[in-house]
Amino acid sequence: MSRFDRIMIWGDSLLQGVALDGETKRYVKLGPESCVSLVSEKLCIPVDNFAHFGFVSEKGRRLLRKRLILDEKEGKDLSHTLHLICFGGNDTDHYWEEIAKVPDMEHVSHVSVEDFRRNITEMIEMIRKTGGEAVIMNLPIIDAWRYFKWFSRDFSEEGRNNVLMWLEDDLYQIYRSHEHYSNVLSNTARELGCHVIDVRTAFLSERRYRDFICLDGIHPNAAGHKKIADAVTADIEKNLPEILK
Repeated sequence: MSRFDRIMIWGDSLLQGVALDGETKRYVKLGPESCVSLVSEKLCIPVDNFAHFGFVSEKGRRLLRKRLILDEKEGKDLSHTLHLICFGGNDTDHYWEEIAKVPDMEHVSHVSVEDFRRNITEMIEMIRKTGGEAVIMNLPIIDAWRYFKWFSRDFSEEGRNNVLMWLEDDLYQIYRSHEHYSNVLSNTARELGCHVIDVRTAFLSERRYRDFICLDGIHPNAAGHKKIADAVTADIEKNLPEILK
């Protein structure tokens, strides 16, 4: 019998399978083309997906607590559940509209690094108390230039210039902040003895990495989701074979 008989997913729009339609400029769900659906089909294991668009780690932690309490009340055996966690993309983001209006004051991320680390730690600890196990997935890369163009598309010229002034004319700051949270996510997991699935390298190894990212610069497209799914399944087959037994 397999050590795990189901996977529970905790994350934001990335693991929910949301992408930006290049023609309509609207967000859509990829459905069977999403990385979670592809992994579930490949591994032949049931998946309960609790990822939500716009979620930060704090909301994920609260939802996880409620879900675990409900499952325990219903008498479900959670000891055979593997939990895949991936947060950080929204945690590291900023309120760009406010920065565009008032660039000469301090602006902080949606969730501080300290709170982000604490939320991930508490999620892992809650999962282990049920007898289950957590696996962390790091963040795929983003295209900071595309993202800036996307979130500032309705800003005035002054607003865009204000954002650039706040960034000290260095859009790469957006990328570095995103990478920092991805590293905090991975390092926190490793410190707690959790396995980390590396999908970021799969994107970094591509010279034409933009081919795998939507026009908003932050959401992987269908090709990007396949790349994530391939990296996840290959990692599980190599490092977590007990899932496949």
